[in-house]
Amino acid sequence: MRLSVPLSITAIELEYSLDLGLHWQPLVRDCLPTSQDCSSYTLQRLLVADTYNKWGRVTLPIPIYARSPATRFRWFQQAPFDKQQTWALDNLYIGDGCSDMCSGHGRCQQSSCVCDPEWEGEYCDEPVAPLPSQLKDSFSRAPSLSHWHLVTGGKLSTVCGAVASGAALHFSGSCSRQLVTVDLNLTNAEFIQFYFMYGCMTPPSNRNQCVLLEFSLNGGINWILLTEIFYDLYRKPGFVNVLLPHAARQEGVRVRWWQPTHEGSDHSDWALDNVLIAGSDPRAQISDTFGGVALPNHERAPADGTPTGRIGLLNEGEEESTSGIYTGDLDETTTYTTTVSDHWLFSEDCAVQRFCSSPDGVMVCGNDDGREVYAVTHDIVPDKGWVMQFKIVVGCSLPERHAEHQVHVQYSVDFGVSWRYLVPQCLPADPCCGGQISQPSVFFPAQGWKRAVYPLTDSLADTAVRFRFYQQHSDTQWAVENFYIGPACDSHCGGHGDCLDQRCICEPGFTGPSCYASTALKTSLKERFDWEGAPGTQWQVLEGGRPCTDCGVLVEGTALYFGGADARQAVTSDLDLRGAKFVEYWARIGSEDNMTMCHRPTCRKEGVLLDYSKDGGVSWTLLHEMDYLKYVSVRRDYIVLPEGALSNTTRLRWWQPFSVSSGLASPGLERAQWAVDNILVGGSDINPSTLLDTFDDEGVSHEESWNFYPNAVRTAGFCGNPSFHLYWPNKNQDKTHNILATRELIVQPGYILQFKIVVGCEADSCEDHHSVLLQYRKDARSDSWQLVQSECLPSSVNNVGCSPFMFHESTIYSPVNSSTWTRVTVQLPDHVSSGATQFRWIQKEGVGERHGWGVDHMYIGEACPGLCSGHGYCTSGVVCICDEGHHGDDCSLSVSDLPSSIKDNFESGSMSEESWQLIQGGGVGSGCGQLSPHAHGDSLYFNGCKMRQAVTKPLDLTRASKIMFVLQIGSVSQTDSCNTALDQPDTVDRAVLLQYTVNNGVSWHVIAQHQPKDFIKAQRVSYNIPLEARAKGVELRWWQPRHDGVGHDQWALDHVEVVLTRKQNYMMNFARQTGLRHYYSRKRRALLQHRA
Repeated sequence: MRLSVPLSITAIELEYSLDLGLHWQPLVRDCLPTSQDCSSYTLQRLLVADTYNKWGRVTLPIPIYARSPATRFRWFQQAPFDKQQTWALDNLYIGDGCSDMCSGHGRCQQSSCVCDPEWEGEYCDEPVAPLPSQLKDSFSRAPSLSHWHLVTGGKLSTVCGAVASGAALHFSGSCSRQLVTVDLNLTNAEFIQFYFMYGCMTPPSNRNQCVLLEFSLNGGINWILLTEIFYDLYRKPGFVNVLLPHAARQEGVRVRWWQPTHEGSDHSDWALDNVLIAGSDPRAQISDTFGGVALPNHERAPADGTPTGRIGLLNEGEEESTSGIYTGDLDETTTYTTTVSDHWLFSEDCAVQRFCSSPDGVMVCGNDDGREVYAVTHDIVPDKGWVMQFKIVVGCSLPERHAEHQVHVQYSVDFGVSWRYLVPQCLPADPCCGGQISQPSVFFPAQGWKRAVYPLTDSLADTAVRFRFYQQHSDTQWAVENFYIGPACDSHCGGHGDCLDQRCICEPGFTGPSCYASTALKTSLKERFDWEGAPGTQWQVLEGGRPCTDCGVLVEGTALYFGGADARQAVTSDLDLRGAKFVEYWARIGSEDNMTMCHRPTCRKEGVLLDYSKDGGVSWTLLHEMDYLKYVSVRRDYIVLPEGALSNTTRLRWWQPFSVSSGLASPGLERAQWAVDNILVGGSDINPSTLLDTFDDEGVSHEESWNFYPNAVRTAGFCGNPSFHLYWPNKNQDKTHNILATRELIVQPGYILQFKIVVGCEADSCEDHHSVLLQYRKDARSDSWQLVQSECLPSSVNNVGCSPFMFHESTIYSPVNSSTWTRVTVQLPDHVSSGATQFRWIQKEGVGERHGWGVDHMYIGEACPGLCSGHGYCTSGVVCICDEGHHGDDCSLSVSDLPSSIKDNFESGSMSEESWQLIQGGGVGSGCGQLSPHAHGDSLYFNGCKMRQAVTKPLDLTRASKIMFVLQIGSVSQTDSCNTALDQPDTVDRAVLLQYTVNNGVSWHVIAQHQPKDFIKAQRVSYNIPLEARAKGVELRWWQPRHDGVGHDQWALDHVEVVLTRKQNYMMNFARQTGLRHYYSRKRRALLQHRA
């Protein structure tokens, strides 16, 4: 039948009569959703002009009510009508000669079927060519005859906005409204899916105006209802998924969307978009390089040397697909170079082009209108051991403003009805995660491409799954390249290559079948975050963070601060940690004073997680959770690396959980900001046993020996030191500590620690408020440090580690004792020994440059011979480097002759430079009057603020026998210029000690103590020189350890004299010192001769 145009004609009525034409009834009656007892829905007005405006076959089963011995039919056009409104009939057949009505694909002639050209067989039920097994149409262009058999009442339009994306097929015509597919082979199909919307202009008002989804197995003769799309739903675009019943899974099936009635043009309208009729392919894997060469520029062959090109959707037994390859030149500025391949269900906002420095075409998606954008794969049935891998970039650069640019990677096992993250966010507190920790599979704007590898869980095996990239509100472009779903490559290419057709395409610097590093990886990481601009190569990913002080100063200068709205994470490059021991860092989450840029966290999800991966970031294992309550103040973490982290490709990741809203990760500026600083990854189970650093060598790393030295600079010239050294200028007013900390060391009994130090060379020598403490610890997990050497004074003689014969101060240095560069040699006590001892020099909150300090020439290790006699530096190989003027293996030999005696009564008004090397806190005067009756005139009077001592020049005491002097401490009259406290708890420490040293002050031995109560009157004393002190290079010292400062506890020294022994006694002493061994040897030989 054929009806002519124009379409002002309403319809041709088809009627029947059982009474020889007296009465006529419609052959097909209205049967609508509101009708009763309808087996199927039909309209009386069947033959309408917009459906039959060209020749079309009509096949109708004759209803039972029209069957009789005398039934006649008529085709009837009601008047009035125009003469141009013509219609015609041809090939009329009424009868039952053809079984199944030729299946709707042929006409009956003389009781046999004459099949349409596309069909064959006795009943026209065998297609000549294979029928399409699926139908997909996004209506980005006019409906195609290859997809649609009939479209009436609808046209492409954007009047509804984005139903799915772009234009939609909008039905608002004044006559019939229906969409009918071509015949399909749905034997393997499982669903019909589409996006649908009612009422772009005026919504339907009753049930008879709803849209019916039906299918036909006989070319449209009979229609079977699949679903009714209720008229009062879908006032906004919605996704509709209809599972195909078994009856519809056949060959030669048509599907139609049909609206039985409506209220006229532009009323009761509806729209359709992204129609998909398909199923899942249990044998398919997806590998898509989007038309580009599947190899990076640096390596145009896979790891095993087999050439690879674009791979396609491969089925068992099929040849490699090359359809859709774009072979022309790709211009990055060109919007559309080619369409996305058939691997993707819908991707109207995507095109293949160059993007973000890609060498070849990639799938670029997104727009700037804020609509949803997605790219969805076909449904496939993965097997166990499959993986999804791709490279992605969102925005190519950081956005200028915060918005929801993120792209979600999701999967669906119900043909797209519901979606879940391919990898959900799993946190330690989540009971449903079974202890697993993971970031959600979401990508926020970042600089550069990022590779993602997601092993598919076994729960997805043997299940129809589809995957999608989904951007909820698109206002920026994003791109995907080298997309692959299939069997995993060896070790997932180590996270450093693209898996395509089970072969690894390695990135630069990696090679082999599993993309291992072609060069040795770093074995440690040390990061102060003192850089600007781009991070160094030690960071694989750094998102949402930058070096600054918005969370205050953690240790020194800038810290890595995270306050971005999107992802907040720092991922290291791969490290070879097979010999490493720990990871250490300082961190802060929010702040105690709740600063705007660093506000206090409120819940556990605002904490920070540290995890590690040893497979290139494919899987992660939790290392430490930073509790949100404990890090509002700066906190140090020292974490011993578990055995599982000690691999040759370990990377670490600090990250803060994402904000999740309505099941989707979203930007979260409201999260507490956090910062991390001074990260150190390294150490070893067997630590070095020696540390030597002179800070002089240019181009030589000084980092291996030290953990960190906050606020220090390497310089030369500070306080007159011409060589390079470490210097703390104290210019920062940030209340941070100035620290130099060694790495962990093996320290054994008998070791020494030697260094040069100066503290406050421009400061008042009376100041000790900003001292530098030398401390140690043996457990790096502890924050407790102890002084390397505590004070040993007369009051503490019974303390553990103190000797009554050796008194000394603790290892604290200030302008009082170190206002000039001073070499310090500390004989380490046994309790310091361990296999992991650390030392540190710390100045807490140094204020002002006057309190600046420096260190130089560090040595920790075995003691050199004689401790170099205090006249040299110990260096590697346990060898002494002697000071100028000294030589010998132990630097004990002097190039000049030493004085053998001292005699000074201080009457010249000054001290004898030949006798005294150092006078501190004192000078020639008469503050204690004349020390009568033993001395007269001036004396060496001590009334200084801090250090009070008198040290002689090095002496040759080999011939000395006695030391004599006059001493007075305070006075009987207790004058302002000469008094002493006799009733204080530390009175015994206000004594004046007479000591000697044979090693230039490294250690001092007590000759005598002089308590104030015994010397409140001047006394003349005489002591024998100890045998051990009768040597060359000996210094004598008078030292008052404690006093109350200027105006208190004064004392005076006079008539100092070292008395030489007579020659006979000298020879005896010499024999006793140097010849005793020979004497006994001779005696032994004489006895042996006598026995013989």
